[in-house]
Amino acid sequence: MLIIRKEQMEVFQSAGAPHFPVRMTIYVQEVFPDQSERLTEEGVRRAVQSAIERAKHRGLTNQDGARLYIDLLFRLGWGFDTDPQIEWAGRILSDPQLTDAEVKLQKFQEEANNFLDQVLGPSNKNAVEAAKQLAGETIDGFPAGAWFEGAIRERLNRFWPQKYESLTEPGVEALMRRGVSAANAFGITATSGLFTWIALMFILGSSFDRDPLLGWPAKLLNELAGADSSTKARKLHSEAAKHLRQMHTVISPA
Repeated sequence: MLIIRKEQMEVFQSAGAPHFPVRMTIYVQEVFPDQSERLTEEGVRRAVQSAIERAKHRGLTNQDGARLYIDLLFRLGWGFDTDPQIEWAGRILSDPQLTDAEVKLQKFQEEANNFLDQVLGPSNKNAVEAAKQLAGETIDGFPAGAWFEGAIRERLNRFWPQKYESLTEPGVEALMRRGVSAANAFGITATSGLFTWIALMFILGSSFDRDPLLGWPAKLLNELAGADSSTKARKLHSEAAKHLRQMHTVISPA
């Protein structure tokens, strides 16, 4: 009779097991075909390996934890675990009191399931709908002055009411402040550009402009480095609309 010692079982279940990155690469290609195509197979392998290391650093050392972490990276954005819009992720993963890996994973899994069910919806349906609404939104003549903040709030709530509600009032205010600051740092001051930047943060994640799983924002922003504010705003929305229209629902995690 084959006897597997406890130490051997831990190796099999560890995210560091040699076969695990291969399995997760296949998983990502099956569940996230659009992103996988953009990244190429080698890019997916590198992303998976990097995500496994990040999950380990965050205390998610077994395969269940690493798989969940990878899944959330592709659904919520590369910086989801430091994104203030997804407060629960950073709070749990950084909690010094959660020294038991199984307890940490359980709490993380519970919060993730709630967020996926209530905010993203089945197969990311709510996020996809929000993306398509932003893609079809007209930015010409976007309100300025005292009307600016209210106009953004109305649109974000209309695009994705489930996420807007999850942020709470302080979260919405913080999102707008960070969005304006980040857009200004890139040279975007036109209200239409500020709105587009904030909306992209809202839908794609706060670090959308640096997300390697997206690719197009960083490339576009680099190309527009010398353009004026109005040109940057117009081209950012135009390019974003093209990519947002291509977003599809994804397979729900097993």
